Amino acid sequence: MSSEQIVGSHAWCVFRNLVHAVYREARHLGPKGDQEACVMVSEGPLLASAERCRKFRTLLKPAEFHKRTARARSTAETLKPYQDVTGLGVSDMIAVFKLPGWRRQYGGPKWVRIAETLRDLILALDAGDLVAASRISDSVSSLNHNSGPLVPTRLAWEAQAYLREKWPELCD
Repeated sequence: MSSEQIVGSHAWCVFRNLVHAVYREARHLGPKGDQEACVMVSEGPLLASAERCRKFRTLLKPAEFHKRTARARSTAETLKPYQDVTGLGVSDMIAVFKLPGWRRQYGGPKWVRIAETLRDLILALDAGDLVAASRISDSVSSLNHNSGPLVPTRLAWEAQAYLREKWPELCD
């Protein structure tokens, strides 16, 4: 499978949106005392990333990084700006969402599953396995976050600006 075929695929579109959604949710990580954080850490390996998420929270909210990665041709190139800002890799995201104490409606088990799906999609894309990547990307439409479906319907997406911020591009 050529990289051009993968980049032009439905799976690639879902991947880019999923990266954005996961890192956008992780922006709620913060250090102890961060009043805007939805989960806090006071020590350990996630503390430096918690400080970075606090510092760059407003940068992670809109779809700016999604736009910046429009010409990315690899998963690493797509992930880089998000990882540079947060200090978090995809495996770290799973750990972040497993943290206890998430505020209601944020993070937690549903986001663990979403981050695990992102990890699996990256593995398939990096292997050039478009069959597996397509299967995984198709499953994303059945995922829910804490307040509803991860992937909005076209009607809802067109009507609600905040959904376009959460899931910047429809992939149909």
